Amino acid sequence: MLNLLFEWPDLLSATPLPASPLEQAAYHIRLANYLQAEAILIPLCDNPQSPEPLALLAILASIRAQHQHASQLLSKLQSLWPHSPHTNLIFAHINLQQQNLNILRDQPASFWCSSNPSVHEALSYAKIKLELQSNNLYIADKLLAPYLISPNLVASSLHALYYQLSLDYPAAIKILESIVARAPKDRALQSQYIELLLTTRDGIRTIPALRFALAHCGDHPDFLGAVTAVKLLQRQPGFARRSALIEQISSSITPRKVRLSNLFVAYEQCGHADWANYVHSSVYLNPLQHPELHGNLSLQLASTASNQAVPQAQAYCNALSTITPIADNTSYIDKLNALLSIPKKSLRIGWLTGDVSNHPVARFLHGFFNASIGALNHSHQLISMQHHGNEGWDKHFDALPNLDFISLGSYSPEIRYSQLTNLNLDIAIDLSGWTGGHSLQLFQARFAPIQISYLGYFASTGVPNMDYWLADNHLFPSPPNEPHSEKLFRLQRCFIAWQPTDILPEYHALISDPPTADIRLGCFNHNRKFSDFTLSLWGELLNAIPAAKLVLKANATDDPHTQILLRRRMLRAGLDPERVEWLPITASAQEHLIQYSQLDLALDCHPNGGCTTTCEALWMGVPTLSLMGDRYVSRMATAVLTGANLPQFITATRQQYLERGTAIAADLHSLRSKRNTWRAQIQASPLGDARDLMQHLENAFSLIASPQYQ
Repeated sequence: MLNLLFEWPDLLSATPLPASPLEQAAYHIRLANYLQAEAILIPLCDNPQSPEPLALLAILASIRAQHQHASQLLSKLQSLWPHSPHTNLIFAHINLQQQNLNILRDQPASFWCSSNPSVHEALSYAKIKLELQSNNLYIADKLLAPYLISPNLVASSLHALYYQLSLDYPAAIKILESIVARAPKDRALQSQYIELLLTTRDGIRTIPALRFALAHCGDHPDFLGAVTAVKLLQRQPGFARRSALIEQISSSITPRKVRLSNLFVAYEQCGHADWANYVHSSVYLNPLQHPELHGNLSLQLASTASNQAVPQAQAYCNALSTITPIADNTSYIDKLNALLSIPKKSLRIGWLTGDVSNHPVARFLHGFFNASIGALNHSHQLISMQHHGNEGWDKHFDALPNLDFISLGSYSPEIRYSQLTNLNLDIAIDLSGWTGGHSLQLFQARFAPIQISYLGYFASTGVPNMDYWLADNHLFPSPPNEPHSEKLFRLQRCFIAWQPTDILPEYHALISDPPTADIRLGCFNHNRKFSDFTLSLWGELLNAIPAAKLVLKANATDDPHTQILLRRRMLRAGLDPERVEWLPITASAQEHLIQYSQLDLALDCHPNGGCTTTCEALWMGVPTLSLMGDRYVSRMATAVLTGANLPQFITATRQQYLERGTAIAADLHSLRSKRNTWRAQIQASPLGDARDLMQHLENAFSLIASPQYQ
């Protein structure tokens, strides 16, 4: 009877309906005809002559996420057939679902055996899953091997899970892709496949896979988390927020694992990043329960210039340190002492990032190293910490002759730590902070004698073992205005350089002619930067320039929920939404750059300002008007514009911002006549000199690793 649950649905559906009622129920369960199976089983359970009807009904309840019902059926099995292998099977099944692994590890060898071949096979699969969930991958592989000679559905799914837990994502995806095609109504497998595609950022297959799952399984709550994640990637935060809220409601009815970070990010991308300051205190009680949420919380608090950001990050690091340490990190002291006692002319520098893809960090970094070919004094390794599948830029960095490229994206944290330690780096540079794919747990465990935060994060990490935070005098005014756990190091030039290489569309993009109608102000930053302060400031500026239009493109135009939410916020802030023109999200970067033809002047956001967008706008002939804040996060445009020798677009007060914007609009002809000069201005400035930046960075690394500086 149980052997029918292992069969491939595409083969089973071609066979006649079995004669036995129990086999008919198993047949329907395998084909996801759950109501038919239930209708057969309930009468059989009224006067059960064997444990099989109850066992099948319990399996059905588990598949349908009816956990309380499944537990009740297990209790009945234990009272009627306490020593039956069927009872053991359901006991194992339910405890695996609830992650009660210690209970199952304590069971004797006889627990996993049965004289019934199909029950024995089912118990064997449960034992394999126990070893997989316990991360005993070698044991699981040995137990699974006999069932892979001619694998059925269950053996194949366990094989995929083995590869997934081994972080061999391509192999897992290959198996799951085949499985879901043959078992399209299996929600658990569909969910596993889609989550894996999201983890690997496989943009080509994710949306078709989600559509396939919804077409065959319906709008089931199991897919709401994936829908939310996809809508966030598609720049449809209003849809994402709606999906995440429905998931929350569903989980209150039928408990299921919910990614709170999805809801958190959805609110943030609707422009409510400041709500991070009002998260309920219960969220802080057990940060390890939702680790991705607390990384996002640190990020969003920092983006709103909140004084809670560093304490929150430090509290999270303290919670992480209560977990079994990855390794003993005391050896770094000996390495640091050795480094300082005999200074090296050539240091081993490791740059760690989870963003080796079409991401601002990678775009900047490729320009830095490309411009410095033949001019570097230290040994540099770029270490990719996240697998990006077909969206990765591994080949671009691997082709640079002055950089060793290392990918650790497919390894466990323990193996990553071991690999990083074996590199014997003198300095490790974190380029991610608390953004996605970060490695701060490894930095907290300490794998290099000197550890530096740079470029990819706009605030203090709050990580006790992060030694330095590197930027420039404009991002770190003296004295500094924001809390920080690292020592500050100030470069004596702009902290970045914008020198696009030929792999970027900016390198090939031509500067377009300016608009021909009245002045067009605009911003191509994300919704998350549209704070109430920003909307209010823009509203005042539009009121001061009656002919001006505000051009935005922060979200997809086919997301009415976001439009409605933003329209309400604009009205409350005094910004007339009728004066806002929304540009569509483009299919390509080339089309995106062409849209700068719609702008005369870009407007920076506050307090979370733009860095890459400021460089990009200037490159395309559109300067940015910025209000300088008192924190790194609100001074990035200040650093960029100063680096480009354009201080006239930096303002210090709200009133000055309004006066400068009004004056620029009054002299529109002058602004438009200079459109073709701004790119040349960048190229002739420190902002456009990536080789000079790398020389300053290398000098900074040498100084930091010297005895006199320490």
